[in-house]
Amino acid sequence: MLSRIASAASRSVIRRVEVIGVFGSGKTFLVNSLDSRFKKIRERHTANRFWGRRSFQEASGFLAYDLDFLLDHYYLATRTNTRNGIAVCDWSFVSDRVWALLRQGRDSAVYRKVHEELTDAIPEPIGYIFLDYPARLIHQRIQSRGRAPEATITADDVVRAKKALSNAVEKLPSARVLTLKTSDIRRAHRQVAEWEAQYE
Repeated sequence: MLSRIASAASRSVIRRVEVIGVFGSGKTFLVNSLDSRFKKIRERHTANRFWGRRSFQEASGFLAYDLDFLLDHYYLATRTNTRNGIAVCDWSFVSDRVWALLRQGRDSAVYRKVHEELTDAIPEPIGYIFLDYPARLIHQRIQSRGRAPEATITADDVVRAKKALSNAVEKLPSARVLTLKTSDIRRAHRQVAEWEAQYE
């Protein structure tokens, strides 16, 4: 089944920039602020049938929850033909994997296999934007947006998440990573435009 899905995706042209950041760091705000000529691929967190179902997660674990996000991101990426221009995602397959491994720990073999199969089937992103904002600021944003499933996230949770993401970003090709310490929309726009120009 996975091989058939991957084969179909391999025939698509998927040029994308992925935005990496802790939950609440402003990924969607950044993507929405970029020039309208860039296609936007936004996460649909409320479409995840396991979103906010803490009792289900406590009873059965996080595999279904994490796979739902992964498969939806794969669907969003492969259905967007960017032969003319590029798309910018307010999510990343990199952070998908980081969150899943943190949540599942030693029970992540199935997830890792599915993630590997799907990401190997499509081209790598032409660039990444890493939102490396202060943990205190991110935690304040999480609290202010008032999403019930995020109500239990602590400042320490944000610090741990930032560390895990930073470790993953360090393994990416540095030439394809723009790290932002502040919300610099103009700098992000210039970098995305430069990546786009490489494929014109």
